[in-house]
Amino acid sequence: MTEVRSLEIRPAARASGEADLYRRVVRTERTPQLRAVFVHGFAEHAGRYEGFARRAASAGIEMHLLDLPGQGRSPGLRGLLEDAETVAHDVAAIAH
Repeated sequence: MTEVRSLEIRPAARASGEADLYRRVVRTERTPQLRAVFVHGFAEHAGRYEGFARRAASAGIEMHLLDLPGQGRSPGLRGLLEDAETVAHDVAAIAH
């Protein structure tokens, strides 16, 4: 098992140019074996999955947990996802 190095909460720029999404980044102590992006479901927020991310990080996986628009720390009307296609494009851009 690898130790979890840190948890950061920071903005992630969107390809669409709309307000930033927020993400939690859980880093491993050593060089990660892989990096994964986790996107929560409707009416959720990334903070609910921090325990999952810490377990994954302890196994060597650097986790990036995104808050969708209007969810968690990301700006927008609470619970409203106006354009899923735009958000999917933004998430793909953040993942690369």
